[in-house]
Amino acid sequence: MEMGSGTKAYTATAIMRLVDAGKVKLDDPAYIHIDGPLRAGWNTTMFELFGMWANQVTVHNLIFM
Repeated sequence: MEMGSGTKAYTATAIMRLVDAGKVKLDDPAYIHIDGPLRAGWNTTMFELFGMWANQVTVHNLIFM
């Protein structure tokens, strides 16, 4: 399996399956889905890593980059 940029399509597809299942919305702030694992694994948040604008990033922004 490819790593790096080759995984973007797989990740976007997996997220869109969650959107279709109603578990994630494209307009959701990304931090509500990311902060839990970040806190559990590295004791940090998107805000702490990337600053004040991080909480305005949506799921849509991340998968359509």
